Amino acid sequence: MILLVVNVKEMKKADDELFSLTEKKRLNDDGESQSKAGVGHHEEDFMEEEFDGDFWIKVNKKQNKGMSWNRAMDEVTAEKLIRKFKDNGKLDSEDPALLMLKRWPASKQYQENPEKLPGLEQLVNRLLEILLESELNSDNRYGMFRDVDDKAGKTLLHYAAELGFLCVTRTLLNKFPLLLTVETITLKKKRALLPVDMALIAENDEVAAYLIRMKWPDRALSLFSWNPGNMTNPQPSHVSLKSIIDNPKMKKTVVAVLDQMVIPHWPHLPKRKERYESEEEKEAIEGVWCTMTENPLNYQFCYHVLDADEGGRPPKINMSAEEQQAYNEYFNWRDKSCLHVIAKSYNMEALQHPVVRMLIETKWRSYGHWFLCLQAGLYVIFLLCLSYSLLYGSTKPDPTQYRGGADFLRGLCEVVTLSMVLFYIYEEVNQMRLTAGLYTKTLAKVIQQDLTRFIAVFIVIFLPFGFALCLSLRQGSYGYHQFSGLGDVLLSSFRALFEQRPITEDYSNINWLSILLLLTYMGTVIVILLNILIAQMSTTYIQAKKVARLEYDVDRILQLMRMERCPFLNLRVKYYKEAEWISEKKLAEELLEFSEDRNPWESVEEKLNAIRDMMRTMVKQMRPGRE
Repeated sequence: MILLVVNVKEMKKADDELFSLTEKKRLNDDGESQSKAGVGHHEEDFMEEEFDGDFWIKVNKKQNKGMSWNRAMDEVTAEKLIRKFKDNGKLDSEDPALLMLKRWPASKQYQENPEKLPGLEQLVNRLLEILLESELNSDNRYGMFRDVDDKAGKTLLHYAAELGFLCVTRTLLNKFPLLLTVETITLKKKRALLPVDMALIAENDEVAAYLIRMKWPDRALSLFSWNPGNMTNPQPSHVSLKSIIDNPKMKKTVVAVLDQMVIPHWPHLPKRKERYESEEEKEAIEGVWCTMTENPLNYQFCYHVLDADEGGRPPKINMSAEEQQAYNEYFNWRDKSCLHVIAKSYNMEALQHPVVRMLIETKWRSYGHWFLCLQAGLYVIFLLCLSYSLLYGSTKPDPTQYRGGADFLRGLCEVVTLSMVLFYIYEEVNQMRLTAGLYTKTLAKVIQQDLTRFIAVFIVIFLPFGFALCLSLRQGSYGYHQFSGLGDVLLSSFRALFEQRPITEDYSNINWLSILLLLTYMGTVIVILLNILIAQMSTTYIQAKKVARLEYDVDRILQLMRMERCPFLNLRVKYYKEAEWISEKKLAEELLEFSEDRNPWESVEEKLNAIRDMMRTMVKQMRPGRE
C-alpha cells in the first residue's frame, strides 16, 4: 500500500506532460452542453476516473517494462477507450476512432478555441496509431469504416481531411492506402466526395496538397478535367483549378497539382496494375518499382489542365488511337486559362515551376516570338511613316497643300501615322491599367521608399543646421549682412549642396563657428546621407534583379494571353499541346539558361546535376503506396 502511494506521488510530478489528456478532461466537462450536438453519454464519464489509482498503476507497470511515460499513458488511454466501446455493445456510432475525429473536435472548448486543435491532432494521432495496431483492427476494421450516423457515410479519412489533421491523414493512408479512393454516399443535391474534395472545400492547404500528391498523376489531374462521357452530355470538372489558384490560402495545393503534371519515365520497367493475378507477380513488379533510380531519363509534361477553360475542357480532343486531334466544340475560348491566373496570382513557387516555365517556352517559340517580331516590324514602319511625313512636309512652303505623287504618299503616311499613334496610346493605357513593368515598379519603389526616407532625414539635419548657422552669423559684424534673413541662409545652404557653389563669396568675415557648422553640414550630407541613399537604391535594385526573371515570365505570359484572346487568330486552339516529352538536357538548357547565380562556364554534367536536384523532389513522389 505504501509503495502504491509513493508511485502515485512520483507520477503526479509529471502533470505538465499531461496537457493533452487534461484537455480531454475539460472536453468531458463540457459534455452536457454538447449533448444536443450528438455527444454520447460515455464522453461525460470517460475521463472521470482518469487519474485514479488504477490508471496510475497501469501506467507504472508499462513504464517499468521500459516504455516511455507518454507512450504508457497513451496506451492505457486507448485501452480504456476500447473497453468503453465494448461495454457499450460495440456500436459503430460509438467507435473510439470516430469519437476522436468527430466528437472531440466538435466540442465547445475546441470550437471556441481553435488554436488548441493542433494539440488535439497530436493526441488523436498517437491514440489512433495504437488503435490501428490493436485487436480492434485485427480484421482491418478501419479500412472501409463509415460513419453510420452520417447521411454521406464519411470515412475516418474524410473527417481527418475536413479537419486539416495532416498527421492523422498520413497515419491512415500509411495503413490503408485505398481510403484515398473511397467516396461519400451520393445524396440528392450533393455529389459523392473524395477525401481530397473535403480538404479542398475546407481550404486545408497542407492536407489537400498531400492527398493530391498521393494520387497517381492521371487521377489527380482528372479532378480538374472535364468528363466528356460519350460526348452527348459532357460534364465540367467538379473542382475548378482556377478558383484554387485565386485562393491565396491554397498555394501549396497549386504546386502539388503542378507536380502531378510531371510524369517521369523509366524505360524497360514493367507496367504496374490495379490487380495482380498472383502474389508473386505483385512482389516482382512492385519490387522493381521500389528499387528504381530517382533520376529518370526523361519526363512527360502534361499541359491540358493549364490550357483548359474554367470547366476543365481542353481546346482539342483526341479523335482516334493515332492521337489525331480535333477542335473541341464545348471549349470556351473566352475563359482565362489557368496559366493566365497563375501569372496574376504571383505565386512565386508556381511561376518558377518547371511545367509553367516549359509551357511558356513552348508557346513563346510557337508563336509568341514571331508575333513580337511582327510588332517590332510594325513599329519600324510607324517610325518610317512618321519620319517621311515630317521631313518631306518641312520642305514644302505650304504643308497643307497636297499635289503630286510625293504629296499623296505623304498624306498616306500621315494617315497611317495618326492611326498607329491612336492604337499605341490605347495599348499603353491598357498596359498601364493591367500591370506595370519591372522598371516602373522599381522606380516607384525608389521614389516611395528610398527618396522619402532620405528627404525626411535630410530635413531633420538641414533645418537645425540652417537655424544654427543663422544664429552663428549674427555674432559676426559683417558676415550676417551678406544675407537678407533666415530664408536666404537656408537657400544658400541648399544651393551650396546641389549647385556646388560657395555659400558666400568671401569667408574672411565669417567667424570660425559658422565655418565649422558648414564643414559639419557638408560632411554629414555628402559623405553620410548621400552614400546611405546610394546604398538604399542599390538594395532596391538587387531586390528587383532577383525577381527580374520572374517578372519576365509574367510579362511573357500576359503577352501570350493577349495574343490568344484575339478571336481571329485562334492561337490557343491552333498551337494547343496536350503533353510533351522533355529530356534532362532540354530542361537544363531552358531552365538554367538565364540563371545568373550559376557559373557561366559550368559543364553540361553540372547543369544536368542541377536539374536532377530540382526534379528529385517531384520524382520522389512517384513511389508505391498510392491508390
